[in-house]
Amino acid sequence: MGLYLIAEIGINHNGSLEIAKKLIDAAADAGMDAVKF
Repeated sequence: MGLYLIAEIGINHNGSLEIAKKLIDAAADAGMDAVKF
């Protein structure tokens, strides 16, 4: 079994759905398998 990478976003989106979506896209571009808030 390989690694499963999870990006921690937490509250870095400041309540903005648009910023949250950009952070999710950035995590995916960086090769993350999942994000958590």
